[in-house]
Amino acid sequence: MCLYITRITLTKEAQVTWQIVVAMRVLLANVLFPFLNKKVARLPWVRLRLLMQFAMASVLAIIIAVCLRTNLEPRVFILIGVGVASSFATYCQWKANSINVSQTGIVNFWDDLIPMAAAYFFLGEGKFLNRDIGIGTLVSLLGIILLARESNGKWSRQFYLYVAGYSLIWGGTNFLMRLFALNNVSFGNFLVGWYCGGVVGSLINVFIFKEPEIKKTDIRLQITDALGILVLAVVIVASLVLGYQSFHMAPVLVLQSIYMVCEIIFVSLTGMFLLGEHKEFKRRELFYYALAGAGAITVATSF
Repeated sequence: MCLYITRITLTKEAQVTWQIVVAMRVLLANVLFPFLNKKVARLPWVRLRLLMQFAMASVLAIIIAVCLRTNLEPRVFILIGVGVASSFATYCQWKANSINVSQTGIVNFWDDLIPMAAAYFFLGEGKFLNRDIGIGTLVSLLGIILLARESNGKWSRQFYLYVAGYSLIWGGTNFLMRLFALNNVSFGNFLVGWYCGGVVGSLINVFIFKEPEIKKTDIRLQITDALGILVLAVVIVASLVLGYQSFHMAPVLVLQSIYMVCEIIFVSLTGMFLLGEHKEFKRRELFYYALAGAGAITVATSF
């Protein structure tokens, strides 16, 4: 795996700490991605755009694998299967983001609870739990729950179904990512399998679930915004690279605790302020966000 290679080839002084890797991943996945994604997800032909994203990402993955002189292993087919499942989760995430990014951010912790529980029971990582992680996570979740109760927006049943869809799928795939990292699955194999599987899943999504009849204006639109989808593809590939790197460097329980609180806070703030979804905040709402932020900082500095 690329992470394994990195540990061998880099000098001790040149090694990037896991905290920096995590911070870069959070910036890409929880700020830049939702900002770009909502603009794309609200355009026509979401399934076709998703296929374009995975196609571009798979090309990038193959280029990286070739540059690393990766030899494809039989395990790549398992990864392709995981990528197929992930493509359906990505579609659900796009649809949820198209409704409201801020609301998506508030409930994003659901897909982190599954790998944390799995790591505790199956990987024996309970020893990495400490009081600060527990307190920080609980404080952050308390702030989010109070903030959600304070919100006067209407959360549709369809929105919750989309959130449940990607939470259940990604909860399982995040745990599998840790297993692949622990078993030194090569970096090139991981990328190629994940994104080629995404292409397969997106093709299934396009051909099984029909969308409204395409118009000439839709075709021209998809050509003009291809660059935007390419940027989105670069962001998700880079985010996955950093995420996979982090799972090789630190325990699941620690990483998922950090990712959980960061995606809640940063995705919500991105939706509210960068995407203009904000409303007039009451003092209590500002306090609840501060409470969630304090919990996130506690978790991030506890390892």
